[in-house]
Amino acid sequence: MSAFVGPIHHIMYDRILLQDQMTETLLLLAEEAGWSAALRAEADGAYPAAAQVALTEVVDPANIHGWLTEAVEVSERRLALVAASLLADEPERLALAQERLQDLGRSTELNLSDDLAVAHRAFGQKLLDGMPCDFPFAMDEPSDGAITWTLKSCPHAAFWVDGDAGLYYELREAFVRGLLADTAYRYGQTADAFSFGREE
Repeated sequence: MSAFVGPIHHIMYDRILLQDQMTETLLLLAEEAGWSAALRAEADGAYPAAAQVALTEVVDPANIHGWLTEAVEVSERRLALVAASLLADEPERLALAQERLQDLGRSTELNLSDDLAVAHRAFGQKLLDGMPCDFPFAMDEPSDGAITWTLKSCPHAAFWVDGDAGLYYELREAFVRGLLADTAYRYGQTADAFSFGREE
């Protein structure tokens, strides 16, 4: 366990902040569309968004790992609460939400190297998938200009009703589609398999 704030901790906090931006995008859409007037207050009361300040201003230096673990869980629960409340069994709303998240992805800065492995690491630094020590994925050997991996244990399921994180992955895919829209790379996902590779 680290006794000082290092690069991985900043990466983790940036992931949390970006996921909170995804949740904020859904809340703003809900308010604009008149879907819910009270959901923001409910979410803020139960699972407040992380502070948009430097990590060193808010982290507990005596318990960095524990503090980040709790922050990850709060961010996950906030997104699950908002998304499920607004979008479950609402296909028209979901389509609008996906459009907004794609726009968010497109506006998110991402600099990708021509080197596939380096580009994949930069891409992965944008997505919150539990803590680094959780190891939720099994990586395959790179082949044919792509990196593939499979899901060993979903780091999101515990925060969704009945452990069903399907809605999360639909929203994530929309965000990633925007994130990679103007790059030479593409992302693919199925129920438990993922890929990142060069555009053909």
